[in-house]
Amino acid sequence: MHIVFLKDFMREGRGAEAAVADTASLLAGAGHAVTLATFQDAATGLSFPPAPGVALLRTSAADVFDDLNNLLPDAVICAGTNETVALYAGLRRRGYEKFPWPVVHQCHTDPSAMFKWRHPVRNARIREALAAVDAVQVLVPSSVEPFRMEARFGSTRAIIAIGNALPARAAAGAPPTKEKLVLYPAAINKSKRPELAVRAFGLLAADFPEWRLAICGTGKGSARAALAKLAARSAPAGRIELPGYVKNLPDYYARAAFVAFPSASEGLPMTIIEAMDNRLPVIGCRGAPGVDGLVKNGLNGLLAKPDPHQFASAMRAMMEDPVLRARLGDGAHDFVNARYSRGTVLAQWVELLESL
Repeated sequence: MHIVFLKDFMREGRGAEAAVADTASLLAGAGHAVTLATFQDAATGLSFPPAPGVALLRTSAADVFDDLNNLLPDAVICAGTNETVALYAGLRRRGYEKFPWPVVHQCHTDPSAMFKWRHPVRNARIREALAAVDAVQVLVPSSVEPFRMEARFGSTRAIIAIGNALPARAAAGAPPTKEKLVLYPAAINKSKRPELAVRAFGLLAADFPEWRLAICGTGKGSARAALAKLAARSAPAGRIELPGYVKNLPDYYARAAFVAFPSASEGLPMTIIEAMDNRLPVIGCRGAPGVDGLVKNGLNGLLAKPDPHQFASAMRAMMEDPVLRARLGDGAHDFVNARYSRGTVLAQWVELLESL
């Protein structure tokens, strides 16, 4: 099978970019011919370069339909609405009634986020493009019906839940040296709510003087500056670290005791999956789509209301009880390996693509 993944840009280092690159690698490793197509020009390096066996095609929104048609793919996987809309626009310009090859649209977010910008023309264009695809992949089963409602799909349209696979395992090194470190592995923006982790940690800083919080993520300068000021007010100097974007998060997974992930909404956060695979329990927020489907209270982590005092209560439970951390960490590892092993996810993708 020749499979083309279409991702507009790969320059932010975000989870969706990593997931596209890794799924392409997964299918190439199983013997399929795989091409990664991107609108990104050669002057900007890719945050996740293609793996061995994955061809790279640089194209543009204007040329993508013709360039992919020249490849004669067996299937095209569009990584989001920008990609699907661009491909559909090319189809219309060329006068086609339907795509000449099967197209799968990926939804890597909470489905309601597709139309969070209330622009009628834009949203109508997205829905028109989605109506032309052959199937939709969402990340968790709980997103199937919300996507159907948001996209206004009929009951017979194929919407399939396939999660992101666990990363390929690196060669085993020295056993991790655990520190009294809380890890926040996400961007600094409004929806991720890093200030909730900072405020909660600040409430506990005096009671747990040996513990630190690492905010491993980046954001706009104003957001990062505001968070740095909050951190300085919340805890003594050096207790809250802001190293910025960290490419090698496994180093932090090896050192951290648990993860604080107060995000309001996610698709399927790879950092949670990776952390759980490294036996790190996770604290998330109740009612947060994409988070509370992964974090099972008392099984692989703890859920708290999105309030600094409630979140601090969950953090306190983790900080003062290493037996709890170990039990939840083991549960986390078992949970993600039962659902997101590379073999399981590969089989789900092959089944979907062969059905088109």
